[in-house]
Amino acid sequence: MHKSGIAMTRDLPVGSVIAVAGLVDCYYIVNNPGTNVDIAKHISVGAESMTLDKRHPDFSKYIVPSEQEIAFGDWTPGRYAWILDNVRLIEPVPAKGRQRLWEWNEEGFTWVSRQTG
Repeated sequence: MHKSGIAMTRDLPVGSVIAVAGLVDCYYIVNNPGTNVDIAKHISVGAESMTLDKRHPDFSKYIVPSEQEIAFGDWTPGRYAWILDNVRLIEPVPAKGRQRLWEWNEEGFTWVSRQTG
C-alpha cells in the first residue's frame, strides 16, 4: 500500500466502491477451541444468508488465515471471509450505505492503471 501512497488505513477512501471482483467462495469464521485460533469454515456461496444452522452439511473444510490475512481482516467468530477473483481497481465511485454483497452496474467508472516500479 505504501507504493500507492497509502500509509495508513485512514488514508483509504470510505463510502465508495474502489474495486470490482467476482465472489468465488465463502467461509464462516469460527474459533478453534483446541488452539484458540480463529479459523474459517467453508460454506457454499450464498449459504451465509440462507443457513442459520452453522452445523449444516455445507459447512465442511477449514482454512487458517495467514499473517497477511489477519493483518487486513477482522477474523472475529461469526463474521465471513470471502475469496475473490478477478479483482480490478477503479477510481472511487460514491456508494454510501452499501456494506453487504450487492450487484453493481459496472458502467460509467474509470479503471485505475497499474504502474510497476
